[in-house]
Amino acid sequence: MKRVVVCVLAILPHMACGEGVTDPWPEVAIVTVGTEFALVEETVAISYAISNLSTETTYYIPGRGCGSPEIQVDRRLGGRWVGYDIPPAGPCLAVLGPGSVTLAPFETFEGWISLNSAGVFRLRFPVRVQGNPDSERQQASNSFLVH
Repeated sequence: MKRVVVCVLAILPHMACGEGVTDPWPEVAIVTVGTEFALVEETVAISYAISNLSTETTYYIPGRGCGSPEIQVDRRLGGRWVGYDIPPAGPCLAVLGPGSVTLAPFETFEGWISLNSAGVFRLRFPVRVQGNPDSERQQASNSFLVH
């Protein structure tokens, strides 16, 4: 779901709860809605928001199909971030499309992923300036705990 952010400050309290946002583009932020989550029946849904805080640049996030952007998960192991496989979400309906997201200035995309393991995690996604495939970079969320 894509929505227009009325006030950019609305997402800033979430940023203060974790490690912060990584560069290279501080105007594109991904934050989790919370920093600690409990597994219920061996799974937990993690809500997140990707926001374009730029006043003039439109950003593009590639899709992974089934109506979702290409979100990756990293798990903290031995002082390093290691890629973590997201459990399958079930069957995909073709009508949902590729899931690519275009964020105009001050727009926010909200979504969720499901995890089935305890640990410290972060979300990561590729982002690029709309119309410039050579500008692709990785952005990461705040870290969060699943127990």
